[in-house]
Amino acid sequence: GENSIVLSSGANADLREADIDDGLVEMASGDILLLQLESPESVVRHAAHVAKRHGAKVVLNAAPAPTTIDGLLDDVDVLIVNEHEARSIGGAVGISGDDGASLVADLAAAFALTVVCTAGARGAYANVDEVVVHVAGIAVQAVDTTAAGDTFVGYLAAQLAKRPDSLL
Repeated sequence: GENSIVLSSGANADLREADIDDGLVEMASGDILLLQLESPESVVRHAAHVAKRHGAKVVLNAAPAPTTIDGLLDDVDVLIVNEHEARSIGGAVGISGDDGASLVADLAAAFALTVVCTAGARGAYANVDEVVVHVAGIAVQAVDTTAAGDTFVGYLAAQLAKRPDSLL
């Protein structure tokens, strides 16, 4: 259940705030915007802000780990990270949790949002109603972990769209 991230920005590097404004013009309350950090962080911040202004819920998969935190999480409702990303974000604000559970609790308290932290073969941790919940991993014979994190994030976002109260 462990993997590495290789990033080739491609078209994501060309994304601009005007593209966000055009693309999110019909966003409304009850919608979910799912973001990741393969696009410029300033554009991600802008997209989160526009979505919140329209009443949408913002889910950020902080992958790859952000280079700065200032303002990045201001408009985020759900932060999804792996343990490496959680440690990176935590380190930027003085949090040094030893495991997924403590990282989730500390990040959730520091940023007043819901945090989901994947922990490879150990499963995932999330804060729900101020309690950290652990969901055990399922033992499988991994053949290819390409896009495993993206798949997890996509399924979680789909569940939130179906049942908005399930984590928020």
